[in-house]
Amino acid sequence: MSYRSIRVALAGMGMLVSSVAANAGITLSGIAHETNASNPHSYRVSVYASNTGSQYAFRVYNTSANWVAGQEPSTDVDVIRLQFFNGNVNNVNHNCSGAVVGGVTISGTASTFATAAGGTGGSWTTAGGTNARFQNSGGTLAAREVIELNKSNNNMFAQSASGRILVALTAKCFTVQLTNFNAEAGETFTTYDALAFQIPTFGVPEGSSAALMLPGILTVGFALRRRRSHRSSDRAA
Repeated sequence: MSYRSIRVALAGMGMLVSSVAANAGITLSGIAHETNASNPHSYRVSVYASNTGSQYAFRVYNTSANWVAGQEPSTDVDVIRLQFFNGNVNNVNHNCSGAVVGGVTISGTASTFATAAGGTGGSWTTAGGTNARFQNSGGTLAAREVIELNKSNNNMFAQSASGRILVALTAKCFTVQLTNFNAEAGETFTTYDALAFQIPTFGVPEGSSAALMLPGILTVGFALRRRRSHRSSDRAA
């Protein structure tokens, strides 16, 4: 009996479970709150995570000011940083344990772009090393004002579609931190608390799941073999 025959039979019985490829991805989303603030001023962050087989790959996108009343950020943002660790997430302190995992590289570009009336945008600089860093590339105050991630929720930050942050598979957790780095007039230096994510496990279904399916696969195989045997007998008659 061929592998294809087993797949066709299982599909017909509603038993076929697709394996999860090593490079299948998942979106991790969270809210980064302002550090030491009595009010929950915050930004919304989304990171797409996947496994290439030799490295973890991440892409920051759909990152913008929180629009919920009372939770809007108090400043714009000029720096977004991701840092990776070989320990697990601490959901109480919103950070990661263990040592920093270096050797971080970044491909592609990153920028802000308008999403509502009055929104502006422009390209950001990228840097790897001990962390992944994205920074407002404006040289003058006027240029920074155009490129920054706006607290008014009229623009959004994202890496390009092909852009990736690459890090070793020894990483287990990463933090995301947003900062108003340039401190424009009317704003103070402000950090939006490190947001911690546990890196999910990627790969094929667990061995126990495959073991549970084995009796069904064997039964189907036996049934197909009997059917083929009967057809051969009928043709011979």
